[in-house]
Amino acid sequence: MDSYCESEKSSFDSHVRKQQHHEWPPAKGESDGSFTNHSKPAQGLADQNWYVGAVSRVDAEHALHLVNREGAFLVRDCSKNTTYEPLVLAVFYDKRVFNIQIRFSDDISKYTLGTGLRTNDRFDSVTDIIKFHSIFPIVLIDGRKSSSAAAANQRRQCVLMYPITKQDLTELLK
Repeated sequence: MDSYCESEKSSFDSHVRKQQHHEWPPAKGESDGSFTNHSKPAQGLADQNWYVGAVSRVDAEHALHLVNREGAFLVRDCSKNTTYEPLVLAVFYDKRVFNIQIRFSDDISKYTLGTGLRTNDRFDSVTDIIKFHSIFPIVLIDGRKSSSAAAANQRRQCVLMYPITKQDLTELLK
């Protein structure tokens, strides 16, 4: 039975790795239209508890350090404030905060994480990114270390588990 489960899991994992575009069925109360208006990349985020809006990198990192739980995360507005790089996903792991750019491509109307060099994963929304990485680990890359540390980076994987809300930030940063 265990070997069957491992085989099935392996097959599923390989399917997920091959898949580049991630779609989720509409959640209860969401529209069932097949097209999403992407004219404003950050629209619809105010309803998400993990979206904290215009918060500085310093405040976001400080709050995550105070929470001190691996898998704690939040999404904030990027200081660059461009359509191409509208948001940042901040994740606490191994006593550090990793800031990952959330990019939006007008050409394909999809979101990607980071530079896009290490993955081809594309998502219809930021919510889809968070849902996906609440199940499947996100690979955390240390931007301060050289590429020779790539092997160490492969071990740095974290599932998004503890959303930090705007209210949490207010309480933590008093």
